[in-house]
Amino acid sequence: MVPAAPRPRCLGAYSGGQRLRYQVAATAETDKEAPVRLLQAKMRDAERLLAARLLPELGAGLLLCDGPRPLLGADRRVLGYIKTVHSQRLPRPALDVVRALQAGERSPLYLVGSGEGARFEWYLRLRDPGAWAHTLAGSVRLQAHAGPEPRQQLEWARSVADWSCTVLPRFATRSYQDPRAPQQLLPVRAMEQTLRRRLGSAPLLRRRVVAALTRGRVSP
Repeated sequence: MVPAAPRPRCLGAYSGGQRLRYQVAATAETDKEAPVRLLQAKMRDAERLLAARLLPELGAGLLLCDGPRPLLGADRRVLGYIKTVHSQRLPRPALDVVRALQAGERSPLYLVGSGEGARFEWYLRLRDPGAWAHTLAGSVRLQAHAGPEPRQQLEWARSVADWSCTVLPRFATRSYQDPRAPQQLLPVRAMEQTLRRRLGSAPLLRRRVVAALTRGRVSP
């Protein structure tokens, strides 16, 4: 007989008049960044599962994911939308092209990776930065599937990149709407506001989670 898998342990707390349950997770790594990496990995898994659920209802549309493109195989309808660039892989001449982009302009496409995980990337300037801002301000990086035969996907990827120049700047926020403007898109901002209303006060929820942990209220 195969032993049953252990049930995940959960932490319960109340907020917004509803009971919330958090699944407890642990990592064997011991450095101080390990919990953050584990949380980000679980977040990416949840985003991938949500994207997979949405694709059957998408038809011929595009699924723009807030963050790196989820690993969903060769479905080219899935795009990544990266607001913050933590590391720069472009050589200096290409980076100079990106820095010179005007509002609504994009960089040429470039290929990242190889095999099934290969993807096209390009930069898009949503809005011209202020004179005091750094040269990539107002820019985002987008990702599209390339796969093991990127030449077959190139024309399609170019058409999507051109589409992004026409459509996405219209949804860019302004500084009085969101501190992450213009990279934060209005639909994403509206979704985050709705989620915050449904979850209730974040400081209050945090205090209740800490109190539940302190009292050891973790159950299967």
